[in-house]
Amino acid sequence: IRDESGYRMWFAGTTRSESQIGLAFSDDGITWEKYDDPATTEAPYAESDPILQPSGAGEGNVWDKRNVYIPNVVQTEDGYVMLYTSSPSVDDPQNHSRKIGIAVSEDGLVWDKALGGALNPGVFGGLQFYYSELVYIDGTFLILVEVAPGNNETEVYAASYTGPLPPR
Repeated sequence: IRDESGYRMWFAGTTRSESQIGLAFSDDGITWEKYDDPATTEAPYAESDPILQPSGAGEGNVWDKRNVYIPNVVQTEDGYVMLYTSSPSVDDPQNHSRKIGIAVSEDGLVWDKALGGALNPGVFGGLQFYYSELVYIDGTFLILVEVAPGNNETEVYAASYTGPLPPR
């Protein structure tokens, strides 16, 4: 996203066991610098820090225990809105599908998982989400999602929403 200070890019950073979302800044769109909180000096955050993390395994049957990735961010009059994808821990047989979460931020750096839950692919008759895209035009959000209703097939759905986001 280009704004008055330059460019911002949200991205997924992954290890073998976890994905988190980071933020990078650029003046020209060519040379990028990752967000780095100077207060974190120990590995793995000595050189850059995540801005959105999984909820963690210790918080019950949370749908985003292990991964948050594929950030889609739009800028609105009130700040930023992000769709992100998550998949649960591989050891959670009750919760095996990818889901899409919504987070909001005033500054693009500090995020609130606004709805406390996820968009479930079952709403569209599917088993799993693959990709999503968020567009914001004149006060209306348009969400495009690719849903897998079965093996070796996907379908694309569109949903729109006009109005304020639910309270945080």
